[in-house]
Amino acid sequence: MQKGKLLALVMALVLMLAVAASAGAAVAYDYRLPDGYDASKDIKYPVVYILPQNGYDKDTSAIYDKFKDAMADGTGMGMILVKPQFEKGMDLNAELDALVAVIDGKFNTIADPAYRTLIGTGTGGYLAYALGLNSNTFGNLASINGNFVDNAWYATYGDVLTKIKNLGSSGFGKYYTYMDAPVDGTWTNMAGSSNDIGEVTINFGLLPNVHEYTVRLGKYDNAFVTESVNRVADRLTNNMIGGLVSGTVSLDKGIYTAADATLGANYSVKIGDALTQFAGSDVKVNVTVSVKDGSGKTVVSKTDSNLTATAGATLANDDLTIANKATETGSVELTIEILGAKISLGTANLIFSQAATADAVDLMGDWYFNYVGTKRLDMAALSSTDTSYKSWAVGQPGLDWWVKGFADLDGNHPLLSRYANSSWFNYMITGTAYYVREFTVPANFKLDGAVISVGYLDDRGEVYINGKRIGGTGVTETGASTGDSAWEKYSAFELGENESVINLGGKNTIVVRCHNDGMGGGGWYAGPIGLYSAEEFEKINPDAYDPHFYEETLTSKYAASALGKSGTIENPYLIYLPEDYYETDRYYPTMYLLHQFNSTHTSYKTDAVNDLINDAVAKGLFSEMIVVVPNSEESSWWTGDWMTMITDELIPHIEMNYRAIPDARYRLTAGCSMGGQGAFGVALRNPDYFTGAVSFFGAFSMGGAASPNTIANKESAEYMDYFKMAFICGNQDMYKFGIPAIQLNQQLEAMGVDHYFFIENGEHNSAFYVPYFQDTVAYVRNNMYDDTNASAKKLIKVMYSATEDTLTTTLVADKAIRDYYLTVPASSYTKDTNPGVTVPVVATLHYSDKSTEEVKFFVTFDENLTQTVETDLTKVARTTKHLTKVTYDTQLLGRENVSDSSKVETLEVLDYELPSTGDNSNILFFAALLMASVIGMVIVSKKKASC
Repeated sequence: MQKGKLLALVMALVLMLAVAASAGAAVAYDYRLPDGYDASKDIKYPVVYILPQNGYDKDTSAIYDKFKDAMADGTGMGMILVKPQFEKGMDLNAELDALVAVIDGKFNTIADPAYRTLIGTGTGGYLAYALGLNSNTFGNLASINGNFVDNAWYATYGDVLTKIKNLGSSGFGKYYTYMDAPVDGTWTNMAGSSNDIGEVTINFGLLPNVHEYTVRLGKYDNAFVTESVNRVADRLTNNMIGGLVSGTVSLDKGIYTAADATLGANYSVKIGDALTQFAGSDVKVNVTVSVKDGSGKTVVSKTDSNLTATAGATLANDDLTIANKATETGSVELTIEILGAKISLGTANLIFSQAATADAVDLMGDWYFNYVGTKRLDMAALSSTDTSYKSWAVGQPGLDWWVKGFADLDGNHPLLSRYANSSWFNYMITGTAYYVREFTVPANFKLDGAVISVGYLDDRGEVYINGKRIGGTGVTETGASTGDSAWEKYSAFELGENESVINLGGKNTIVVRCHNDGMGGGGWYAGPIGLYSAEEFEKINPDAYDPHFYEETLTSKYAASALGKSGTIENPYLIYLPEDYYETDRYYPTMYLLHQFNSTHTSYKTDAVNDLINDAVAKGLFSEMIVVVPNSEESSWWTGDWMTMITDELIPHIEMNYRAIPDARYRLTAGCSMGGQGAFGVALRNPDYFTGAVSFFGAFSMGGAASPNTIANKESAEYMDYFKMAFICGNQDMYKFGIPAIQLNQQLEAMGVDHYFFIENGEHNSAFYVPYFQDTVAYVRNNMYDDTNASAKKLIKVMYSATEDTLTTTLVADKAIRDYYLTVPASSYTKDTNPGVTVPVVATLHYSDKSTEEVKFFVTFDENLTQTVETDLTKVARTTKHLTKVTYDTQLLGRENVSDSSKVETLEVLDYELPSTGDNSNILFFAALLMASVIGMVIVSKKKASC
């Protein structure tokens, strides 16, 4: 009996232990609780499960510690962190489910998949997706530099890429997913790994709050992981509690001046019922209203309020006073700290206005606003007799696209409510909006030559004042579209004969109609906005002549042909010259910057590309260069005649008229969208003209035979490596141009071709590319050519002789010049694999009255090191003085002082008065006179000799 009882007791104990084991987790784990965690308080937390980097028990990524830092500074809300360890042979899905049960039973967690996250690096990143997509336990999945193929668990849990494809957009979109990879990561470009997954997810077109995929610059290191964890913590927080609170902030006045000591503001914060998910009682919150400067980055003043939040309640203050320390137009931001996270709830424009003077009436600020879609209102009546606009909403134009220009997002048009929170919002709102305001013009305002400026309207618009049409951009006199793009054109109209319409010393009414055709953007997006005297307008006019950035024209037969016209046309282009261009004799590299679809050459002016270049040079990011912005049809795709215009007309024109280095190694192309595709298409198909190309969200999928993807498929690695290439794209690009960018990156990686590439957060707009412009251009420009090991001695001897009508210049190059020769790899586009090197030569004709004239020509040195050029002096503009000497300047690839000038004859033969015109009879007369003199001298000499 004793043995039986003992045996029964043992069996019972074993059974109890087995039950206990099955009820608990077999995996070992560490955990970390958020600051302030108190088991006795009724506050619940999300849980983040950090999977081991090696797939089993090791993790050197420091995610565990970095999440703690992210929570400490408010980047992420308070979360419980759990770090499990695995062993070979485990059923990881079962083990994780068991661990979740333990954690939910032990701590104050939110027992809902939407608040559970799997995250990892390396194999842990793979497991986060492989396990998460097989489970209903987790709603958030994040991978940092995931090893999706080459890991020990792959055979067990399969291919993540296939799982995602099988789920499709709707199935995959049920999760919040994050995935990143470093451009130089070992696993990034493996088949079935990060980039292949990125192609699929970009193609799904999921909104950024559902999925985020980036391929970021740099290597996988501590800084990379820190940035990744901060992003994940921020995205998880917004995903989990972004809908928990909402709020608005506004200013008591639409316009302030420096004389206002304080700013009056009000805010309202709505606490959602979802707070009960996190807390069974009230929670402490901090509400902050901050005043930011024009950059939107620096807080100049703020006010804080420590409050208590209850689910369903509203926190409001309609009598808030903030010290006015701003000195320019900026913004006011409303933020809340709740559950350990700092969340931005909204902003309001802070507009600083200048008092009206005799020279300027500032019209920034509040305008009555009405979006009418396809309707047309009577603008003359609105600006004279009809005051119905006073019932419209109020908006503040000139600060951004439609998003900030719309004052009534809940208006009558169905698109407003349907797309208001969509990244497509700007692109959906087509049609017309009207803006109206009253303003007072001082009695002493200087009307003579006055100008009304309204800035930039997308795509087009017109202006009425006091019932009179003042002008329009992109529209006819009747307000109909001209059919040409006008969104990038500055709208300003001289009053001229309409000066009398202005009511000096009294009220005036102005109406602006803005119409968006579609294809991106929309709205009245930038200023300056105001009435200016002629003198003042010269100061503020963004189109005012700038000797370093201005418009010129090119006489072009190819542009005419492309437009279906015979003969030639004058085609405009913008030219940017370096800051020291007029102070030196240097020759510079050249960048040909190509415009985008539905645009013209002026579009880059709106992005102030000249300022970006000046700033980059000042920072030492790249050396000075000339930038040319050619014009084409709005849908040219930079092919056919438009490409030939660049190579056969524009480049020779630029290099004859400006000091541009005439060599492919110093020419690069760049552009956005259509221009980005054009930059690659033009460069890669013209290796004798270019060796560098830059693309910002380039339309590579639209390039056809000119697409770099197509070219890379048929050309050699040596040929592709001849070019320095940079291409970047936003992960929210509405045209999904990130897909061909990823594919090109994979092609070049497989070929071993060095290049610059990344996918980052952003859309298909200027806001994406402008912050990356300098570094992207710097990569190409700084890596295109290096001649530091070439000879530094004088390499060219220049000799000349002259007659009365011809200057003969002979240039003899030292054999060391071959160090500079250009070699082009063979390809479908290569015309000459050894074209030598081209040198610009400027011959300066000096006259006895100290006046000078210049003659410019180019010499190409190939295997023949001696080149002779004859200049027809009858075609050179001449003075009536005596020619005394000729001097030369040559610069080999921008290097100065590479030549010696040596005379083989004196210029006595030309010591006569040159004709002032090309009259050949005068030349013959002087020639005959000179010949007679020479014959006479010969006769005298013979007589002396015979004596």
